[in-house]
Amino acid sequence: DAARAHAEQLYAGYIERQRREIERIRGEGAQDLPLAVDLDYGALPGLSGEQAQRLAYVRPTSTGQAARIPGVTPAALMCLWAHARQRQRAARGA
Repeated sequence: DAARAHAEQLYAGYIERQRREIERIRGEGAQDLPLAVDLDYGALPGLSGEQAQRLAYVRPTSTGQAARIPGVTPAALMCLWAHARQRQRAARGA
């Protein structure tokens, strides 16, 4: 249908950028990074309220475990991975 074709065309750039970001993360070894037990998912920028709730309910201990939670989106995983990576780098610098 025309509306679907228009939507696909409209969001093609966003989808492609997200695909490249996922490939970049995988290219860095698809590292399974640890997540803090007391992580405040609601405070993480980039996570929707629904994703934050889902993650807070399960409380994954790593990004790999978070990836296996049904309904957690690739965008939410990228947000978690970026947070964990930033935390890892900060710990190395401290």
